Amino acid sequence: MDLKTADNNNTDFYDVNTIANYDPAIIQCLELPVGSQLERISNTNKYRLVNE
Repeated sequence: MDLKTADNNNTDFYDVNTIANYDPAIIQCLELPVGSQLERISNTNKYRLVNE
C-alpha cells in the first residue's frame, strides 16, 4: 500500500453500478480475478492487463 491509499482522505467506496454508469468500459473487467492490474488503452474504451 502506498502513502496515497494509506490516507483515508484519499480513499472512498462506490457501488459498481454507479461507476459503470459513469464509465461503461469497466464492465468488461468485472469478471477478472481480484488484484488484476489494468491500464486503459489510450483513446479507446478498452483496458489491458499490466504485468509487473
